[in-house]
Amino acid sequence: MTATVNGSPEREPTLGEFWNLFYDREILQRFNMLEEWRWVQEAGTSPLGDALRARYMCSGRYDPPLLSAILRHAACDGEHPIQERSLLIADILMMLRDTDASDSSLFSSLVEFFLEGRRPSVSRPHPEKFLVELTNNCNLNCVMCGVGAKGYDPSRTMELSFFESICRNTLRTAKTVRLNGLGETTIVPDFHRYLDLAEELAASLELVTNLSTRDRHLLARLIDMDFMLFISCDAVRRDDLSRIRRGLDVEQFLENIRYIHELSSGTGRDRLKTQIIMTILNCNFRQLPEMVEFAARNGIGGVIANMQKGGSGNWMRNRFSELVETFRKAERVAQQTGVLLMLPDRIEGLPVPLGTVSFSNHSSCPTYREEAFIRYNGDVCPCNMMNPYVYGNLRRNSMREVLCSLPSILFDYLMEGGSRHPYCLNCYYLRRKADG
Repeated sequence: MTATVNGSPEREPTLGEFWNLFYDREILQRFNMLEEWRWVQEAGTSPLGDALRARYMCSGRYDPPLLSAILRHAACDGEHPIQERSLLIADILMMLRDTDASDSSLFSSLVEFFLEGRRPSVSRPHPEKFLVELTNNCNLNCVMCGVGAKGYDPSRTMELSFFESICRNTLRTAKTVRLNGLGETTIVPDFHRYLDLAEELAASLELVTNLSTRDRHLLARLIDMDFMLFISCDAVRRDDLSRIRRGLDVEQFLENIRYIHELSSGTGRDRLKTQIIMTILNCNFRQLPEMVEFAARNGIGGVIANMQKGGSGNWMRNRFSELVETFRKAERVAQQTGVLLMLPDRIEGLPVPLGTVSFSNHSSCPTYREEAFIRYNGDVCPCNMMNPYVYGNLRRNSMREVLCSLPSILFDYLMEGGSRHPYCLNCYYLRRKADG
């Protein structure tokens, strides 16, 4: 296989060179987040075909004709830009890493897509909802995340000029825009200027925050702009909250909770406009009923039980009965207090035998057709569950071009056929029953 790299068609590109055609080396950072740094270092200097072949064989489903078809698409498909094809290879490599050899549906779908030329039956519409990661920096170092341990890096914050560009173009027709990602949005320098741009949008506005800010003017402005607030809070007991959300000033956090309650009460704001996201961990899950009570006392309308995605789910399977019993207790408190409690209908694939659980995207996913996640660097991903699959990048292409790209079409085909991306297994994305 030959391809032009840096103007030279004489040799097959290395894996690193091919990725860099799209990512300008940022792909290495993304794979570092996925604990692939060592593999990229080892394989990055290998010819593209050798690197893909090695990863494919590790999956236990080595298929030479399919591999050849994928490489032909990567190197010789004149219909799609080479930057787009390099992204496709990165996405496929990630899928192969996470796919069990016994999962024949994914491999069958890849054969249909690359060897038989099959495509999804319908085109994906422009998303109605966008999640925008203004920063990949955080001022806390939570036990379940670790983004804050890296310190603040300005290069991991979306520039104001780029946010303005996507507001003028991509977000212009959106119904909902949520500021949300692997970072704390309110620490972005000149955040009020970002809010100025968001205020011009016709969309409903949402914000996920750890509520650590000391800026009361900011809190008042968020209420004035009618932001729906999702507040991250993982424990009612102060010592536990400090241990989980390392670096949080708990007194400041509680003061902010009270201030938002005061502002909301004064304006007649709907309680459901403020909700708590509680990440369920082995060390805190028994506090869920107390969290519902805490929400009710502070004028907060909803509590979302957020099951942690990634890592080992063994503790959840081992303590399944205890989790269900805790959910049942929290459910009773929610019914008594009028708090909306969002509970998963499954835990690591096991059905939760309660009547008021929310729908999850465990068996089917309407969400990927309705929303898109824009990372700080312009990457466009499927959803706010942090799926690492990337459709394209808004610094290079319009949203319409991204949706029509080969990586996007492949993702649509996988989801439409039910084979799905391996990251989607045991998805905990929750939807209210009323939302269907």
